[in-house]
Amino acid sequence: MVRHKKSRMLRRFIFPASGLKSDVEDLLHKFVETESLRYEEFSKLWRAANFSLVHAGRAGLREKREFMDEAFKIVLKFTLPPHNLQVRVGAVYTLYALYHTQRQQPKTKVRMPIASWKDLLSLHHELAAQKHYDADYVMRSIMTKDRIFEFVAYPSPLS
Repeated sequence: MVRHKKSRMLRRFIFPASGLKSDVEDLLHKFVETESLRYEEFSKLWRAANFSLVHAGRAGLREKREFMDEAFKIVLKFTLPPHNLQVRVGAVYTLYALYHTQRQQPKTKVRMPIASWKDLLSLHHELAAQKHYDADYVMRSIMTKDRIFEFVAYPSPLS
């Protein structure tokens, strides 16, 4: 009797958001070139790049959620202090737009570590003090109206 060995498939981890980081960097770079903090300028760039199509091609709900988790993690890094004000505001606009263009229900929330939350609050206070009304509105919207954040200890789940 001959036993047939099952061929072992090599499992590789496929990064669900591969290529997104460079796309976000390009979008933010173009936003910085506008030398504006207006949402209108960001919106023009978003539409010109057809960025809302980033959600297309995801097969199932699990893949969509994994993609959104990774996408939010990538964009959240650009909201932190080493970046200048315009990049940080562009990243906030990107979070806002990515959240609102999701097609699945319920929408995936942004995993927000407490340390990052403090930095985001300081950004909001700075924007309010400098009277950047577009950015202030978006910040207030994502924090209070839409409540897109899920407060966590770590950016990624531990299990």
